[in-house]
Amino acid sequence: MVNLANTNIYGLIESIIASGYPLKEQPYEHEEYLALIRRLKHPGKDIKKSEHYKRACRLGRLSGGHNNFLKGILVQTDITYPQYFTPQLQRYNWIDIISSHSKMHTLTKNKDIGNTCNKYVWPEIIERINYTISVYNELRDDKHNHRFQLFMEIISNLPMGYELTMRVSTNYLQLLNIWKQRHQHLLKEDWGIFTDWITSLPNFTELTGVEL
Repeated sequence: MVNLANTNIYGLIESIIASGYPLKEQPYEHEEYLALIRRLKHPGKDIKKSEHYKRACRLGRLSGGHNNFLKGILVQTDITYPQYFTPQLQRYNWIDIISSHSKMHTLTKNKDIGNTCNKYVWPEIIERINYTISVYNELRDDKHNHRFQLFMEIISNLPMGYELTMRVSTNYLQLLNIWKQRHQHLLKEDWGIFTDWITSLPNFTELTGVEL
């Protein structure tokens, strides 16, 4: 099943302030801007009472480019995922893969793929892949290209429930689009976990108007 961990958020306050740039006649002076950032980030400050936050919440509920500031709220996270999940996730433009586990480098080092498969993979599939991996690893002197044949059998028959982890970078605007399309998806265990994670991000529901 999908699992998300090690999430970091960048540019939240700065993007909330930037939501007001279209109606601002002059740029902030440097010290003025730094003071505003400090004030809104102050632990004793209720940011939700500020005009900047209220404006951002109004704009975040609109389309047509009015909510574009959401693109500046950057999110990075680790996603553990089954193989069938990534083709759907990768259709979105602003899901950038930073780095990921590699089947090419690690698959034949896995002594039991059952440890990295979800609960829906049949035991007989796991057993067959494990056996083929063991034969592959024992075949060192390969004069007839048998090892290549075995590797292709292993990777071609790897179950879609085999799980890997990648770190991705995205933003609130893209996540809003994903939530709208996926929060009632058939793959409710995987996309349900993902969309619940989206709505748990700091100030996401207030800034986007998503109703749970």
